[in-house]
Amino acid sequence: MLVMSLLLVIPVSIMGYGVARYSAAAAGRTIQRDFTYNLVLLALVTLVYLAASLFLVNVYGAPGFTVVFVPVLAVLTHSLMSTAYRLLDWLFYRRETRQLRSNLRQLIRMTGEGEALEESLEHALNALCVSVSATYGLILTYDEQSVHQLATYRWIGEMVALPSPYLTADDFIHLEPGQFPAPLDEAALLVPLYGELNQLGALLLGRPTNGIRYRDDEVERILSMADRIGEAIHFAQRQSSDIRQIALLAEAQGPVASMERKATASVEAVEMALRNLYDYAFLGDTPLAELRLVRSRLTQGQITTLDRGKMVHEVLLEAVNKLRPSAPISRDPPPREWYPYLILREAYIEEKANRDIMLKLYISEGTFNRTRRAAVRSVARTLGEMEEALV
Repeated sequence: MLVMSLLLVIPVSIMGYGVARYSAAAAGRTIQRDFTYNLVLLALVTLVYLAASLFLVNVYGAPGFTVVFVPVLAVLTHSLMSTAYRLLDWLFYRRETRQLRSNLRQLIRMTGEGEALEESLEHALNALCVSVSATYGLILTYDEQSVHQLATYRWIGEMVALPSPYLTADDFIHLEPGQFPAPLDEAALLVPLYGELNQLGALLLGRPTNGIRYRDDEVERILSMADRIGEAIHFAQRQSSDIRQIALLAEAQGPVASMERKATASVEAVEMALRNLYDYAFLGDTPLAELRLVRSRLTQGQITTLDRGKMVHEVLLEAVNKLRPSAPISRDPPPREWYPYLILREAYIEEKANRDIMLKLYISEGTFNRTRRAAVRSVARTLGEMEEALV
């Protein structure tokens, strides 16, 4: 029986370790530190209650089973505290979360209708701001000329006149009081809204009613919802653009003239090239193959599409390697400055699954996507600077 029990303990322990490791990774912690903290805490709690039980037995003549019953009960109750907190959060915030998800689902369905989109954005923003107790909220989009206000929550000011560079960001930013001009001087959080790799605008939130800045768990909730809002706005804009292009083609007289391809290291071109990093024929037909940076490295005999594709491949690897920090990796998980380089290297060069990369870095899916977008933009900017250096 002892041998069978020990054999049963081994797989149960392995399964428990795997579950604990996954839970720690989802929360952004390392299993070693998390396990050590919980072990020390439970050991202290057990010793305190064991001493109290012995005191009751020796001084007041309590039954002997108290020495076992009280410490075990203490361990169980302390272990269930985090579950109780999550249950209370689910009970109190279930209505707001359900309403927010419902509005976001409706938002995705309404992306093709202009008025319905703005109305759904209003509902989604209201539910989001209520769930995090924001004093006000704004959904802003921008183009090269101006900033457009799509949705508001408890905003009593006039149309926001804000230069678009104020809204440009790779990731969320905790704002200091007065960082933005009036009437946005009390804004506390800026979250960029992205459609694929292009920033479409930003979500601006005033300070929370019960504090001066948002907690980490609230920021994660906001970021998750902001990703969905950005996708909805992107789909709506892309559908409108497609409709305009179809109308122009229908009105065109005669065959459409072919346009000369312009050499550019745009974010979209870099993203597509990284996704097809080992397809030399594809790389040879991308706009990146027309860069002087690529053509200047081709020898006289390299004239085929595959030759250009191989050179694009080398140039992309060179640009990605420029993201590599100079300081060595000193701990696990790696420091945050290593994330952009590691994500691009493992996702595109080593072709690892996104989930494996997230588990290795102990980051959430939202953080992974935001870091990847910022890293791709950095590569595109690097290629542009390398191209300008040849002029």
